[in-house]
Amino acid sequence: QTKILRASQSKQEATVDAIAEAVDFLSRNQFGAIIAVERNVQLGGLLDGGQHIDAAVSGRLLQSIFWPSSPLHDLGVVIRGNRILAASVQFPLAEEGSMPANYGSRHRAALGIATESDSVVVIVSEETGNVGIAVDGKIEMKIGPEQFRERLQELLSTTPGTTADALTTVPSSAADATDTDLETSTETTA
Repeated sequence: QTKILRASQSKQEATVDAIAEAVDFLSRNQFGAIIAVERNVQLGGLLDGGQHIDAAVSGRLLQSIFWPSSPLHDLGVVIRGNRILAASVQFPLAEEGSMPANYGSRHRAALGIATESDSVVVIVSEETGNVGIAVDGKIEMKIGPEQFRERLQELLSTTPGTTADALTTVPSSAADATDTDLETSTETTA
């Protein structure tokens, strides 16, 4: 491997570690969050309505952004590479009926931006603390801490639209499928 490729992989791993650290904290404390990590498609115009930050990604910065009393906590964060570009970004909502009615606007926004871009979108439920990932118009919920870090790394290391992008969670029993979280991938219709 070239030094440039190794440096790029190292930055990506540091970004994934920082997001995983923040998500673990936010999940344990049931602080809601939505984080869009750009891949090939930049979110450009969406950033205009948010608060520009342009800071290195760190777990502590993400935790402070989503702290409930923070003025930035209600909307989304956009990450490009190893930089937090903006916070308090309004993401487009998925269409009504594209997911169960008990999901809030954070989940609809995650699915919306994952449908309209190739971003990998991380969601932390404020109500349950459950962690999810939305990509390519699908959403996967109830991802454990170790599985989350590995899954995020995998999605950010692959080319959008490839097999590794497919979200494939199937409930192990009927008791696992609850009304509070999606267990199977949900596709939107365009």
